[in-house]
Amino acid sequence: MRITCKSKWLAALLLPLAAVSANAYDFVENHIYYDILDDTSVEVTYGLWNDLYSGDVVIPATTLYKNVTYNVTSIGAEAFLGCYDLNAVILPESVTNIGSGAFSGCYNIAEMTVAEGNTVYDSRDGCNAIIETETNTLICGFWVTTIPQSVTAIGKYAFQYCMRPLSINIPEGVTSIGNYAFQYCMYMTSITIPQSMMAIGEYAFYGCTGLADIYSRIKEPFEIKYSVFGNTQNGAGVYKLYNTVTLHVPIGCKALYEEAEGWKLFANIVEFDASDVKAEESPEVVESDCYDLLGRNIGKRQPGLNVVRTSDGNVRKVMVR
Repeated sequence: MRITCKSKWLAALLLPLAAVSANAYDFVENHIYYDILDDTSVEVTYGLWNDLYSGDVVIPATTLYKNVTYNVTSIGAEAFLGCYDLNAVILPESVTNIGSGAFSGCYNIAEMTVAEGNTVYDSRDGCNAIIETETNTLICGFWVTTIPQSVTAIGKYAFQYCMRPLSINIPEGVTSIGNYAFQYCMYMTSITIPQSMMAIGEYAFYGCTGLADIYSRIKEPFEIKYSVFGNTQNGAGVYKLYNTVTLHVPIGCKALYEEAEGWKLFANIVEFDASDVKAEESPEVVESDCYDLLGRNIGKRQPGLNVVRTSDGNVRKVMVR
């Protein structure tokens, strides 16, 4: 599972955390690093900066150390931070806690599965995400994630550092987006915000420099912090999203957005017909990209398992024999 640092930009961004991670674990078993929580439980944690997780990782329900069997009950905060050579993860039914930013920067993950029987988390409908079952909050998402209709919130850090092409359509019923949820998703080109949205956390879209269009279906815009899309109140900082992005708002609502705190910072606000959710959709759904399980764009389907993205933003796996 050894990797070398191939992304200089991401390495520089995450380097301050490297010193913290050095030797910050109690033991390693089968290339997975653990902290002992108590006499019966352990937490998966980060390892050495030059020995990060990669490939396919299956987290076991139990692990043995010094003749003691421990239950694997937790994934620590930032445990897999910056593991961009990670391709697939399977979480066991024993995990009942996942820390903030646990999979931030794992932008090549093509498959995320939570074992059936887990009472706290799930990956319903083959969504390739981690959802907190009780609250219907999506807490970890990736470039292959399709947000299920049953999700009601996007959690903190959910898509943070997703350095792959993204065009996110958040379904109706989602009411909140957490702090830093899409921070540094630099290849996100558009985002659709449903009418049901009631709150967007600070720095939610900070550093999304590829963002060109925001479609907001909100008819009565609520206050947002200036930090949601930028780092300075006048939009003149390093990330000038307020000056470069087109904000599309429902017909008859432009004046409301021009007065609403945060939203009024956008220099280009235009109206669109938001009455029909399908108004923006292409009449024909076609395949737009095809990837292998390493996240490489292969152009068209090849023999074996392919990850296919379609023009409506959905992602699915296709087996070619």
